[in-house]
Amino acid sequence: MQQRTLPDYDNPPAQETWMAFRFSSLDWRIPHFGAFWNEVKDDYPDFEVHPPLGDFALQLTNKDLDATISLPIRCWFINNEQNRLLQVQHNRFFQNWRRPNPAAPYLHYEKLRPSFEYEWSRFCDFARRHRIGTPAVLLCEVCYINHLERGIGWKDYADLAVIFPSIGTLHGRQFLKLPETTAVSASFVIPPNEGRLQVAIHPAVRQSDGKEVIQLTITAGCRPASNDMPELLRCLDDCRYWVVTGFDDLTSDDMHRIWRKK
Repeated sequence: MQQRTLPDYDNPPAQETWMAFRFSSLDWRIPHFGAFWNEVKDDYPDFEVHPPLGDFALQLTNKDLDATISLPIRCWFINNEQNRLLQVQHNRFFQNWRRPNPAAPYLHYEKLRPSFEYEWSRFCDFARRHRIGTPAVLLCEVCYINHLERGIGWKDYADLAVIFPSIGTLHGRQFLKLPETTAVSASFVIPPNEGRLQVAIHPAVRQSDGKEVIQLTITAGCRPASNDMPELLRCLDDCRYWVVTGFDDLTSDDMHRIWRKK
């Protein structure tokens, strides 16, 4: 794994992380979901059915896009602890880690990436044996979803600048008072025009405990130069570098102290 000095925290606000590959559409049909679940069922005994996700906001050329009509299905395969899941659709493969509760320990990328590599290899082996094509990866993605709980470093949306110094308070000069809620989105180029870092900030209510939070979602997507596993892992490492460094760069020193930056 690529060694880089990255910001680290004893108590990071990350509630969910995922890694994913987006690839040219496979000849993936409804029965394949059941056949694949049969192979991973010992590790992921539960499942859910969801609508498919659209494309990541990256400019793709026409030759990258497959004209095959997508199946309107995405399946989740979930482990017993409810803290890891696989997501599969005709042109995407994810592995998610989720905190089962806000007090649960954070699981670092170094422990998650080998699991994702194993599950991807298992998925590719399945595709090969069932003669539905070899996934040609177009985009590698890493996402961190963070929950910033109201009352821990901020109390209302005029405090946004306390968390994100570059955003400002969004408080009116004379007429407008405190905003009730605030949502922000931004996109940054990952040079040399290899991908994008997407940042989304919006209000949310955490399902596990009903607490009001600011949800900060940071997603990086990079194009691999080839379909070789070392190159795909390099892209994942680059995405993770941008997500973690971008998170640290956008957030304030006051919040870093709350999260106990090392």
